[in-house]
Amino acid sequence: MPVSNHALCAGLPAGRLDANHFWMSAKVVLDSLRTGGRDSLCMVLRTAGTSARCPCCSKSSYRIHSRYKRTIANLPWEDIPVRIELRARRFFCASLDCEQRIFTERLPHTVARHGRRTCRLGESLGRIVMALGGGAGSRLAWQLGILASGSTLVRQIRRKHECNTTRFPRVLGIDDWAWRKGHRYGTILCDLEASKVVDLPPDREANTVVDWLQAAGASRHGNRQPRSRQCLCRRSTQGRAAGSPGG
Repeated sequence: MPVSNHALCAGLPAGRLDANHFWMSAKVVLDSLRTGGRDSLCMVLRTAGTSARCPCCSKSSYRIHSRYKRTIANLPWEDIPVRIELRARRFFCASLDCEQRIFTERLPHTVARHGRRTCRLGESLGRIVMALGGGAGSRLAWQLGILASGSTLVRQIRRKHECNTTRFPRVLGIDDWAWRKGHRYGTILCDLEASKVVDLPPDREANTVVDWLQAAGASRHGNRQPRSRQCLCRRSTQGRAAGSPGG
């Protein structure tokens, strides 16, 4: 069934069509509202702030580098899928000592970094999949106007779980690797149970591994006695003996 502009705007007070009817962030404003085809709604938003804070040094900057467009899925309106075209900006960092010369403005309460869905839509999908699972949750989402497959819902829950789960590896693998073969070598630390790289110390000295293990253990446990852990080292046996818990 085709959707007309009159039908989309029905029920909204005259002269009051603004972002507050669809959006819960004061950092963006609504530029235009149009139909995005026969059965969808497209909102064109732009960021409203005059400055942005560098994610690296936290210093505010007013110098705009460029603008770009992001396409984001939002919660449906009257069971009609809503797509957002967000006009965001890149800024020059104001600090000369900061490594991040150019950065994009962050909208943590609106959309995550590299996110394709708004935070509100992500939270709604999370509640659906936790209650019904992937397949049934996807069918309910489609009835509500949210386009998401069952596998997409399951992946979202897994990513959220991985982001919320930060732990010191119980089984830590230690090996060396080459920054430049024959010239410079470093150390690679891996969580062998999760099959993930934990850190890349800049050299392969035993003291570097010892310092890393002590710093990681102190930041994780404070004054508490850490549980016994196992370090599997291919070459740096000295680092294992000196720095591993119980070594």
